[in-house]
Amino acid sequence: MSESPRSVSFVASLPAIQSALSISGTGDGARIKLDIPQSDADVIPLIQIYFSGKAFRVTLELEEEVEHEQPSGTIRRTSAKRRK
Repeated sequence: MSESPRSVSFVASLPAIQSALSISGTGDGARIKLDIPQSDADVIPLIQIYFSGKAFRVTLELEEEVEHEQPSGTIRRTSAKRRK
Protein backbone atom coordinates (compact mmCIF):
# COMPACT_ATOMS: atom_id res chain seq x y z
CA MET A 1 0.00 0.00 0.00
CA SER A 2 1.37 3.43 -0.88
CA GLU A 3 2.08 6.03 1.77
CA SER A 4 -0.69 8.55 2.40
CA PRO A 5 -0.05 12.06 1.06
CA ARG A 6 1.00 14.78 3.49
CA SER A 7 -0.63 17.46 1.35
CA VAL A 8 -2.78 18.03 -1.70
CA SER A 9 -3.00 21.19 -3.78
CA PHE A 10 -5.88 22.25 -6.00
CA VAL A 11 -7.61 25.30 -7.42
CA ALA A 12 -10.95 26.25 -5.86
CA SER A 13 -13.34 29.15 -5.51
CA LEU A 14 -16.14 30.11 -3.16
CA PRO A 15 -19.50 29.37 -4.76
CA ALA A 16 -21.88 32.29 -5.30
CA ILE A 17 -24.34 30.96 -2.73
CA GLN A 18 -25.39 32.37 0.64
CA SER A 19 -24.26 29.23 2.49
CA ALA A 20 -20.68 29.27 1.13
CA LEU A 21 -19.57 30.52 4.56
CA SER A 22 -21.49 29.40 7.63
CA ILE A 23 -20.65 30.43 11.20
CA SER A 24 -21.58 28.10 14.04
CA GLY A 25 -24.53 29.26 16.13
CA THR A 26 -22.48 28.70 19.27
CA GLY A 27 -19.51 30.61 17.84
CA ASP A 28 -17.11 27.70 18.07
CA GLY A 29 -16.38 27.15 14.38
CA ALA A 30 -17.35 27.67 10.77
CA ARG A 31 -17.95 25.75 7.54
CA ILE A 32 -16.60 26.71 4.12
CA LYS A 33 -17.89 25.23 0.86
CA LEU A 34 -15.58 25.22 -2.16
CA ASP A 35 -16.13 24.80 -5.89
CA ILE A 36 -13.40 22.66 -7.48
CA PRO A 37 -13.11 22.72 -11.29
CA GLN A 38 -13.22 19.46 -13.24
CA SER A 39 -9.50 19.88 -14.05
CA ASP A 40 -8.68 19.45 -10.33
CA ALA A 41 -11.44 16.99 -9.42
CA ASP A 42 -8.92 14.14 -9.15
CA VAL A 43 -8.00 15.41 -5.65
CA ILE A 44 -11.49 14.77 -4.26
CA PRO A 45 -10.92 11.03 -3.57
CA LEU A 46 -7.58 11.88 -1.89
CA ILE A 47 -9.30 14.39 0.38
CA GLN A 48 -12.05 11.93 1.27
CA ILE A 49 -9.71 9.00 1.93
CA TYR A 50 -6.74 10.63 3.65
CA PHE A 51 -8.07 13.83 5.24
CA SER A 52 -11.64 13.04 6.32
CA GLY A 53 -12.04 13.29 10.07
CA LYS A 54 -8.51 14.68 10.57
CA ALA A 55 -7.30 18.17 11.36
CA PHE A 56 -5.34 19.88 8.58
CA ARG A 57 -4.09 23.37 7.76
CA VAL A 58 -5.64 25.40 4.94
CA THR A 59 -3.62 28.07 3.12
CA LEU A 60 -5.33 30.40 0.67
CA GLU A 61 -3.42 32.08 -2.16
CA LEU A 62 -4.90 34.16 -4.96
CA GLU A 63 -4.40 32.72 -8.44
CA GLU A 64 -4.22 34.68 -11.68
CA GLU A 65 -7.69 34.56 -13.19
CA VAL A 66 -8.87 34.00 -16.74
CA GLU A 67 -12.43 33.99 -18.00
CA HIS A 68 -13.99 30.87 -19.52
CA GLU A 69 -17.38 30.77 -21.20
CA GLN A 70 -19.62 28.03 -19.82
CA PRO A 71 -22.03 26.02 -22.02
CA SER A 72 -24.88 28.10 -20.53
CA GLY A 73 -23.23 31.26 -21.91
CA THR A 74 -22.23 32.54 -18.47
CA ILE A 75 -18.66 33.54 -17.69
CA ARG A 76 -16.69 31.70 -15.02
CA ARG A 77 -13.32 32.89 -13.74
CA THR A 78 -10.78 30.17 -13.06
CA SER A 79 -7.07 29.93 -12.48
CA ALA A 80 -4.73 30.42 -15.42
CA LYS A 81 -2.23 28.00 -13.91
CA ARG A 82 -2.58 24.64 -12.21
CA ARG A 83 -0.59 23.52 -9.20
CA LYS A 84 0.93 20.05 -9.10
